[in-house]
Amino acid sequence: MPQIRFQTAKSGEYLLNQLRKSGILHKVLHDGVDIILFEDHQQRRVSVHFIDSSIETYEIYNTLKDNAANDTATLFMLWSVMMLPEHGQTYHPEPWMAALSRLYEGLIYGYDVIDGQAYLFPVYFRGESYLKQVEYGTTIPINQFEVVETQTVIKGERSTWRIVTFAHTRSDATGKIVINANLMPHYERLGIPADADEDTVKRAYRLLARRYHPDTNKSENATEHMQEINVAYKAILDALQA
Repeated sequence: MPQIRFQTAKSGEYLLNQLRKSGILHKVLHDGVDIILFEDHQQRRVSVHFIDSSIETYEIYNTLKDNAANDTATLFMLWSVMMLPEHGQTYHPEPWMAALSRLYEGLIYGYDVIDGQAYLFPVYFRGESYLKQVEYGTTIPINQFEVVETQTVIKGERSTWRIVTFAHTRSDATGKIVINANLMPHYERLGIPADADEDTVKRAYRLLARRYHPDTNKSENATEHMQEINVAYKAILDALQA
C-alpha cells in the first residue's frame, strides 16, 4: 500500500506542478492524493481520479454522473503497472477498460514513477476488432489541456460527458500552425508535440530509452528503435539549444 500511495502522490504532485507552470491551474480545491479537485484558469472545476486498484464500469459511470451534476470535468489516470496491459501487447480490454477507451476516443491516460520521476502518458488501444494493439505514448503535453464534451455509451447508456483531454497542435498568436517540417519526424519518433520544451523532450527520451534499450528489450528491432530515438533526441535538442 505505501508503494501505491507514493506512485500516486508523486504523479499528482507532478501534474499540479505542470498545470501551475503552464498557467492552467487557478486554485486547488482538494488534494486527497487519489482524487484532486481544482479550478483551471477559466475557473472551470476539474476532478482528477488516479486509479491504482480494481475499478468497475458502474464506478466510472457514477463518477462521471456525480461530477457532471457538480459542473465538473473528469480526468481518469491509471497506474500503468497495475491497471493496464503492456506496451506492444495484443489485448482484449475488460469492460471497464473498453469504457474508458471509448470515453477518450481510443486511449487511456496512464502514470508511473521511474527512478523517482513521475511520468504521465497516453496508452493507445488501436484496431477495429475486439482485440486491440496496445501502444504506449511518451509524455502528455500538459500545456495543451482542454475541457471538452464527448458522447459515448457507458453502462448501456449514451450520454454526453465533460472530460479533460490534451490536444496535440501548436499555433502562434495569429493562429497559424508553427512547425519545423524537418524536425517533425523526430518529434513523432519521440511521441511529443512540436512545441515541446526541453524538459518534455528529455523526459520522453528517458522513457523511450528505458523501453527500447537493447539491454532490457530483447526484440529483434530494439537496437534499430534505440538508434532512431537517439537521432531524434539529438536533432531536437540541437534545434532547441541553437
